[in-house]
Amino acid sequence: MKDLVRIRKIPFLVLLALLTGLPALGGCQERSPSSPASVEPGPTIAAKPCPLPCWYGITPGKTSIEESLNILKTLPGVYIPDKGIKESGGRIKEIYWRGGYPKIWWYSSKRIITRNRLVAEEGVVTRIVLELAVTDTLSLGEVVERYGPPEGYKTYYILPIEDEAAEWSVIFFCPQQGMTIEAAAPRERYGDVTADLEVTRLILYVPITMEEYYRRIDRPYPDPCLKEWQGFHRGEKPCPAP
Repeated sequence: MKDLVRIRKIPFLVLLALLTGLPALGGCQERSPSSPASVEPGPTIAAKPCPLPCWYGITPGKTSIEESLNILKTLPGVYIPDKGIKESGGRIKEIYWRGGYPKIWWYSSKRIITRNRLVAEEGVVTRIVLELAVTDTLSLGEVVERYGPPEGYKTYYILPIEDEAAEWSVIFFCPQQGMTIEAAAPRERYGDVTADLEVTRLILYVPITMEEYYRRIDRPYPDPCLKEWQGFHRGEKPCPAP
């Protein structure tokens, strides 16, 4: 799934911040951030302005992209670059913004800010992609405690590219609740699907079935890498990274 597993290869990339009102689911030393967007930590998952998959008043399938842009402009720590608004046919199709220092700073020397985006169709937001900053503390254990187990999960081990580090990635799929969650960790955590892994990215969208999710967002279906939730454990064998 291109939004999650290719995050390290796409220059923008965002993740996420919000896990609040659903019924049941859902190492390192910091370096000094240099981006103007890092002056403030930005909106965090600790805030509870509206229930998922809503984020700060922006709800996939309901909120217009213009209204979403106005909301973003009011949030502290949000920095929309000059080319951060993409248009097509006179309509805004995507909005990119930057935030605080990312949790996955260890993955690459280039990762000094979070990269986030909104995607719209026919003038309405359909997807929110958020990358968590180091100021956001949320573990997979907290996700399961608050929102229940995922509908499915899969894991990857992503090998280094150029100056990047190897990465272990655990992805929770909760399409009927309108969210997909990633916890990325350094290579030392290889094989761990444990409660202490920190959530690093979140995708929010209109709630759909798992099959619809794959047909609209991911490929292929059925996914041979997708597994039923087995509880937290160690010794997981990853699916080959795409």
